[in-house]
Amino acid sequence: MTAGYAQPLSEAEQQLRGSMVAFGFRKDDAVLYSHILRCGSVSFQQLLIATRIEPDCLRAALRKLVLLCLISEQRDTERTRFVAISPAQVWDALMFDTLWRTATDAVSGLHVMPMPGEARAAGIAAIRSAAIALVPNQGKSPFWYRKNFDDTDQFALACSGALYDARTSVVSAERPPRLPQTALFWPAIVACCARGVRYTRYATVDEIFVHGIDIVTRDTKDMRIDLRIAPAAAFSGSMFLVDDTTLFIFGTDSGTAGFSARQSRNPAVVERHILRKLAPLAAAAVPFAEVIGHVIDHVETPRSEIARAADHTVFDLVARLGRFAVIGPDQRASAEALAAQGLLQPVPGGYAVAFASNRHLAALI
Repeated sequence: MTAGYAQPLSEAEQQLRGSMVAFGFRKDDAVLYSHILRCGSVSFQQLLIATRIEPDCLRAALRKLVLLCLISEQRDTERTRFVAISPAQVWDALMFDTLWRTATDAVSGLHVMPMPGEARAAGIAAIRSAAIALVPNQGKSPFWYRKNFDDTDQFALACSGALYDARTSVVSAERPPRLPQTALFWPAIVACCARGVRYTRYATVDEIFVHGIDIVTRDTKDMRIDLRIAPAAAFSGSMFLVDDTTLFIFGTDSGTAGFSARQSRNPAVVERHILRKLAPLAAAAVPFAEVIGHVIDHVETPRSEIARAADHTVFDLVARLGRFAVIGPDQRASAEALAAQGLLQPVPGGYAVAFASNRHLAALI
C-alpha cells in the first residue's frame, strides 16, 4: 500500500496521478510513474524509500510501466536504474495503438482518427497533458549516449525518439522480421512528415500486404513517404539513418536468434554504411508506383475465388488494412476459413492477403 510523501505534491503531480487513476491505473502505478517522471532516473532502493510501496507490489508496478514503455529499465555492471521516457512520445504511441484497434479507415493523424470511445481517448489525452506539465523541460533522451541496447523496446524507444529530432531526412531499411513496435514509430514518422523531413523507406514487397494497400498508398501519397521495394537478399541488415549523422543498426542474429542493435554518430561509420550497404540497396530497389499494379492484380485473383458475401467483406478489409484490420467476433470464422483456403495468411497482429505464391512478386520478398 502506498503511504505517500511527507512533502505536499505539486498541482501537476496531483493532476497526473488523478488522471491515471481515473483512467484505470492502480494508485501504486500512478505514484511510481509520477515519481520516476519527476526524478528522471531512480534506483529500486530509492523508489522503496520514496514511495513506501511494498517490494512485491513495487516490482509488479514497475513491470507494468516497463511493458507500456512509460519507463525503461537501464542495466549495467554496477546498478539498475529506472528512467522516464518522454511523455509526449510514449503517450502518443499509446493513443495511436488504442485508435488503431478500432479504426476502419487508413487515416493518418490523431486529429482525424475515429475515437474508440470518447472517454478512453480523452483519458489518454489527459494523462499525456498532465505528464508533460510535470516535466516541461525534460532534456535529452536517456538513450542519447547509449551505443548498444538491451532489447527491442529500448531500441525502438531510442530510434523513434531520434526521429522526433530529425531536421532534414530519415532513411529506413527494414527487412523481415520487422520491429513489432509500430505504435512507437508511427507518431514520430507523422511528426517528421508534418515538418517536411524527407522520409525514404526500403522494404520487401510483403510489407504492402502486411500493412494493407490503403495504408501504404496513404503513406506514399498523403504523407509523401518515398517507399522503395527491394528483395530481401539486397538488404545487408536493417537500419535507420537520421540526417545522415545518426545511424541505428539492428536485426536478429541468425546464429543465436537473438536481437542486437547499436547506435553510432561516428562519421566514418556512417559514411561506410551508406557506401557499402545503403547505396547497393538503393540500386536494387524499385519505386512503390512500379509495384502496386502487380499487387492489386494479385489481390483480385484470390478474391475471385470467394463465394460468400461475408467472406468477401473480411477479405476486402484485410486487403485494405492488412494486420491493422479490426476483425470482429462475428468475422473471425470467415478470416480463419480464408486462411485455411490459403487466401489469407496469419501475420503478427492479424492477417494479410497471401502473397508468397505470386511469381511476379516472389522475387521481391
